[in-house]
Amino acid sequence: MGPAYDFIKKNGLASEISYPYNGLNLKHGVCNRSKSAGAASAKISGYIATTGEENLLEAVARQPVSVGIKGSGQDFQLYYGGIFDYDLDMRGDGCRGVHGRDDLDHAVAVVGYGTDENSNTKYWLIKNSWGEAWGEAGFMKIKRNPDGPYGSLGMCGLAIDVSYPIL
Repeated sequence: MGPAYDFIKKNGLASEISYPYNGLNLKHGVCNRSKSAGAASAKISGYIATTGEENLLEAVARQPVSVGIKGSGQDFQLYYGGIFDYDLDMRGDGCRGVHGRDDLDHAVAVVGYGTDENSNTKYWLIKNSWGEAWGEAGFMKIKRNPDGPYGSLGMCGLAIDVSYPIL
């Protein structure tokens, strides 16, 4: 995500209201420069890149954080609610096989965290870019501090490529 932060540092960032994401009607290579040029509503001085769930927890306590994630699995793409825990999912394509950055194929924003009152399961709250029809109005709760093959990499590798801007 470094190149994206470098672009924002140089050019600023249009607000979502002035230039909303419209992935369903995307034309490759088309950028509406009239909305992006001069619409800068945020500037950054740099960014911090890190890894690991502990570092992610500290960062999310201060601000939303960009993370890479393996989002190509059917389980992830068809998520509709609850706490996403690949080990409990029965479709079987989930997010196993994440060993490093090369296995990540999507980016989301981690915007919070919590613990489910009924199951005592810790989770991250992520905001996806696929619109409000996906997940819980565009958000997903994904298991935090998973046991088993994920460990400090995070479920679906969400703690491998962690970055956030310095404002």
